[in-house]
Amino acid sequence: MKNSAIPFVIISLLLAAVPACNPSGEASPTPDAQATIDAAVAGTMTANENTQATIDAAVAATVAATDDAQPMEASTPTPIPEVNASDLGEEELAEAVNEAIAEADELTEETASAASAAAADDTITQEELEELATYADEAEAAIAHAEALIDAYYGSPYAELAVETLELLVAIEEDLAMMADDVEALNALLADVDEFLTQGLDVSEETLDQLEEAAQAALDRAADIQEQNADWLQKLKSEIESRVTGALDVPADSIAVDRKDAIQSALDYAAAVRAALEDQVLSQSEMTDVAQMGANAVASLEAIGGPALLELATAIDDLTAMLAGGQISQATAALGELDALLDALPPGLTRP
Repeated sequence: MKNSAIPFVIISLLLAAVPACNPSGEASPTPDAQATIDAAVAGTMTANENTQATIDAAVAATVAATDDAQPMEASTPTPIPEVNASDLGEEELAEAVNEAIAEADELTEETASAASAAAADDTITQEELEELATYADEAEAAIAHAEALIDAYYGSPYAELAVETLELLVAIEEDLAMMADDVEALNALLADVDEFLTQGLDVSEETLDQLEEAAQAALDRAADIQEQNADWLQKLKSEIESRVTGALDVPADSIAVDRKDAIQSALDYAAAVRAALEDQVLSQSEMTDVAQMGANAVASLEAIGGPALLELATAIDDLTAMLAGGQISQATAALGELDALLDALPPGLTRP
């Protein structure tokens, strides 16, 4: 880099080297002009080197600051335990669904609240950005888990029995999908924030405003889902209880008049249950038929009486209650026990 001050300094030094008029008449010593020039040049070069060093240091500091603002890395969401729907009864699966929805709701609220708080001071730091990205990833994973459990409930053996509350769950699922969109919108805005920080720029006011708006939308959605979720589970439990009571209160429309027909009614009941469970889906019509056949068998066995037949009647009532209550795996085991009781009837009370 050239410096226009160099010629001026050299000329000044040369003029200073010219002998001046000495009043005493003594000759002034002649200075070494070349040495003077060399010293001036050396001093100027040193000044230039110091200036360049300062510039280099400033550039290095800027580069270092830019390097610190690295693009955010994708976080690893906290693993969510899986639930095997086939091992659960209807109420147990419903509680698992309820808990998963509540977890998704809570994580979304945390994500939105943190985003709103971070944007409130008109700036977002790299540390805040990474924390928000972790929140958002966990919320997305929790929503996906809740949606998977809802799908499992739809495919469960007892889903067709929940005629009164299934629409409530469908509404929750639709809102969950919209909440997933809310979190996705937050994630997209966080990517914009990351772009600003990576380039060493301040986050734009427009992006911060959009982030706060998206956060508020997610908070509003989460509040709605929280209320719907509690309402759905409470009504489903009431529906299950009413279903069980109704199945056991079905009046008999055919009562056997002898032991042989009474036992046959128990055998017919067991066959109907076995057929209903064969496809692992219990329809409303199948439940209605099973409840009626169970009522007839119980009334017939109780009418004939005796310890063995009364034990059969109790086993049939228990099995009907399990089916109506959505306890399919327990009902399958109870059906095996009913078959064993029928096979173990004492002499004179054998199968027809």
